[in-house]
Amino acid sequence: MNLEMVLNLLSIGKDKLSKNFLDEAENYFYRALEEDPDSVEAFYQLSIVYQKKKKTPLKIEMYQKIITVDPYNRIALNNLGMEYAIMNDWQKAEEYFRKTIEYHPTEPETYYNLGFMLTEQQKCSLAEPLYQQAILLNPTNPEFHRSLGIVLCMQGKVEEGEQALLKAIELGPAIADLYVSYGYSLITVKRFLEADLALNKALEIDPENAIAKENKKIVAYEIKKKQDSIQS
Repeated sequence: MNLEMVLNLLSIGKDKLSKNFLDEAENYFYRALEEDPDSVEAFYQLSIVYQKKKKTPLKIEMYQKIITVDPYNRIALNNLGMEYAIMNDWQKAEEYFRKTIEYHPTEPETYYNLGFMLTEQQKCSLAEPLYQQAILLNPTNPEFHRSLGIVLCMQGKVEEGEQALLKAIELGPAIADLYVSYGYSLITVKRFLEADLALNKALEIDPENAIAKENKKIVAYEIKKKQDSIQS
């Protein structure tokens, strides 16, 4: 193997990729693999090429080749989990996420990814401790707190859920979706005036937020219904 040639081919390929010359980039990365068939970097760069080309099977193949060379590669394992989750192949997705956690137990994103996948399957009690672990490893990420708040509310743990959602807002006060989630949690317990305030804040940040607009309609209807019942 000519290491200098491999590095040069990878460098040219990355330059072509940065300019979106995908076919040329692909060619240079395969030429690098001719010199070094086990080049993890070449496989990874090809996965980016296939991401841009929207060729998911080839992208997955590149991740598989990476873990053949490096079975502990965190990025490839986690990305395989993400790809299979997108395809709703929950069993394979969980397998790769759990492998990532086993080999890299201090990476909070993987706990979050697995928790999110389980939430999508309505397995909230299984997702809850994963979000908690993600928060333990990275307590300043507002999305981790938001997701924990959502699964707590979904399990009927409303007070705990609200606290988690408020913590998310504290950490990310300029993120509209955090107020949307908090507002929705208030709708579920019929605290419509408070929900209205939260949704107004979301729309102040993001006036085109479609979910906030829909939830505002629900809140307006419920507030009007209550006012009409009082007047009658």
